[in-house]
Amino acid sequence: MTVPVNSPGQPQWGPPPPGRPGPPQAPAQQARNGLGAASLVLGVVGAGFGLVPFLFWLSGTLGVLAVVLGLAGHGRARKGGATNRGVALAGSVLGGIATVLGIAGLLLTVVFVKDAAKSPGGTIPKAPSSAASSSAPGPNPAPSTPPAQKPQPFGATHAYPDGVKVTVSKPAPYTPDASASGHRKGNRALRFTVTIVNDSAESIDITSAVPTLRGSDGIEAEAIYDDEHATSMFAGALEPGGRATGKFAFSVPPESRTVDFQIGPQTLKYDETVWSGPVVTGTGPGTGPGAGSGTDSDPSPVTD
Repeated sequence: MTVPVNSPGQPQWGPPPPGRPGPPQAPAQQARNGLGAASLVLGVVGAGFGLVPFLFWLSGTLGVLAVVLGLAGHGRARKGGATNRGVALAGSVLGGIATVLGIAGLLLTVVFVKDAAKSPGGTIPKAPSSAASSSAPGPNPAPSTPPAQKPQPFGATHAYPDGVKVTVSKPAPYTPDASASGHRKGNRALRFTVTIVNDSAESIDITSAVPTLRGSDGIEAEAIYDDEHATSMFAGALEPGGRATGKFAFSVPPESRTVDFQIGPQTLKYDETVWSGPVVTGTGPGTGPGAGSGTDSDPSPVTD
């Protein structure tokens, strides 16, 4: 059997001679997993900060960064440039959780500050400094917020340093009409006249001038409302030199012999003042003659 011999110029058959290298191969592309890993780390740290009070701002910032890096890493993995697609997805989810915790912390802080501002004095309570001397004098009160005074007698006028004056009349018996709400059968119905005079240089908002009344047992009495305007609230701004009058009726238990009436001309700007005194003798439960007429038994309560 003869072996065919290739003619000159024709390609040779068979494997390359021993020791001869084959064609070069393209190098494998290296995976770039940095974005996914960074997203996971930021998501974990941000979610942890979200559980710590008052660190919501760190949680929100890290959470947003984790979401952005996680989405970028996820996109890179889809294109074949990275191999940690699951890590990037987990980082995005944790980043979203951290962002939600940051927003929740912000909302809770805002609510806390608002509630603290509504506390007496309108400031957030602060712990006393250990370095403060017990003999050091306290700060001087603002002109519009005088220190708490002892209770005023009914009929007296309380003057604030800036010129605003508040007068509360003696309690007068009141007979609620048939439509009255807030009055319990057997209780005394008492009505107070409050006069506010603005002798200051600025207008004040008296809409928030809403009183509270407590009986001798310390329990807050319920306000009475009826068609005859047993309680007529203050409203709007009181300009300098102005004068406003409001009437407030309350349902007081018959065993209360004294009452404390507390009011301030404007919430947060002025301290509230307390007027205290005995209940007017002869005030019945509001079920005697003239019941349902919605009138004062004493037509001229003391107002000065």
